[in-house]
Amino acid sequence: MIRVDDKILFLVNRSAGRSRRGTLQRLLEAIPTRYARAEIRVYDALEAPAFSPADYDCVVVCGGDGSVQAVAARMQGTQVPLGIVPLGSGNDLIKTLGLPSDPVQALEALGAAGTRAMDVVRFSTGRSEPAQEQNRGIMVNTLGLGLDGLASYETRRYRAFGGRLMYWLAVLRAARRQPRFTAQVTTEHRSGVMELWMLTLANGSTEGGHFRVAPQSVPWDGLIHVTAIRAMPRTALLLYLPWFISGRQERLRRVVMFRCRCLTVQSSRPVRAHADGEDLGELSCLSANLQVGALHVLG
Repeated sequence: MIRVDDKILFLVNRSAGRSRRGTLQRLLEAIPTRYARAEIRVYDALEAPAFSPADYDCVVVCGGDGSVQAVAARMQGTQVPLGIVPLGSGNDLIKTLGLPSDPVQALEALGAAGTRAMDVVRFSTGRSEPAQEQNRGIMVNTLGLGLDGLASYETRRYRAFGGRLMYWLAVLRAARRQPRFTAQVTTEHRSGVMELWMLTLANGSTEGGHFRVAPQSVPWDGLIHVTAIRAMPRTALLLYLPWFISGRQERLRRVVMFRCRCLTVQSSRPVRAHADGEDLGELSCLSANLQVGALHVLG
């Protein structure tokens, strides 16, 4: 719980709120009236401004899942709680955390919210361009390869539509373009070669605004939830997609779901990938490890 007189840093990603100008303005007006010692930093970059968590009683990120990821990377391992006010397109992590989707309501809810320890996933990748360049980071909600990664990349074509239509158009375009790939998938419990359309690592339950890619996943259960779609005819793949909205895809024969705490993927060809909606480019290998309880969040 945070108090009205706590020293709180609000990091507001203006870019995340471009389609919600009125909402962004309401939020900026509401913060100083609700929290007397609020410090507000408005920024446009994908990465949050530099700050020291120890200088504050709480840090609140106002943005989408990519904004949360960037701020969480600076705060993991500290005892300072992170608050989230949704301003992005999908705002998927808040669905799992059970936070309000309206930014001003989420701001008001911070005062009554308890603090809990949340897992994050630390990953490193080998990219195809430039050869073997390493990319390291954390994931707070989902990390997807193949169809999932390409769909996330394609959303930039449909930003003007916003909401569910943007994600559906991106998914349908990706489903037409994404080739199948073969990957060696290894966890602490299993190892095998899989021919795939998609492989997604989940810390939260939802991505793309409403696709329940891992319905049972919560970010404090000490597990990475993995969902994979095995190779099948492209027409059948399109018929599978609606099942991910209801979260009943585990009933489908070509869907594989399992849990682990560490995982490596070695693909036979470079595939598009994203982490929390942020493009990772094309990569051929991935290593991921769960960091249990590494981040303290309000909610």
